Amino acid sequence: TRGTQGIEGTEGHREERGQRGPREQRGHRDTGKRGERGTQGIEGTQGTEGTQGTQGTEGTQGTQGTEGTQGTQGTEGRQGTE
Repeated sequence: TRGTQGIEGTEGHREERGQRGPREQRGHRDTGKRGERGTQGIEGTQGTEGTQGTQGTEGTQGTQGTEGTQGTQGTEGRQGTE
């Protein structure tokens, strides 16, 4: 029989989106300072690609049968007395 086919690799995870930074804060009216800008979120890491399945091994071939032995030849009849 032929070998079974290997398992297919699993698909990688999708990359996650980075989080949004916080909104910039408004400055106080009395001081007139502008708020700091929010920091940018970290970009998501990319998922790993699935590994490829291994291919199955091919089946082994059957052994050949042995040839039959040849039969022994019968003995010749004795000749009668004269």
